[in-house]
Amino acid sequence: MDLLKEINRMQDYCSHSHIEKIEDNWAVFYEEDEDTAKGFVFLYIYKRLPYNPEYNTGLVAEIGVFAFPEYRKQGVCTRLIKQAIEYAKINKIDIVADCNSNSYPILKELGFIDSKDNRVWLHCSG
Repeated sequence: MDLLKEINRMQDYCSHSHIEKIEDNWAVFYEEDEDTAKGFVFLYIYKRLPYNPEYNTGLVAEIGVFAFPEYRKQGVCTRLIKQAIEYAKINKIDIVADCNSNSYPILKELGFIDSKDNRVWLHCSG
């Protein structure tokens, strides 16, 4: 399976721009069916100042979750999130998520807690 091609197929489905490469600070988890992806979980890892209790080591990853429609409601995302959580535990990475209505219940079921942060955005990219 061509991983970059499959990620860009997801990007097309979501009406997002294509990527040219998989960045070194991304951990990518996926399931495949023959030569196509069923879904993905991404950990976009970065370092920040430690801040207890949310960011104990300063290593943080934003999680991204996606399953292609024909594979939804089959446990794909749950299995991939569990793999990402195991990876994060081994590497002492705290995970944050900006959830949508599909990923929120899955993440809550897997132990994620609601944040007390007042998250706001300023788009300086364009």
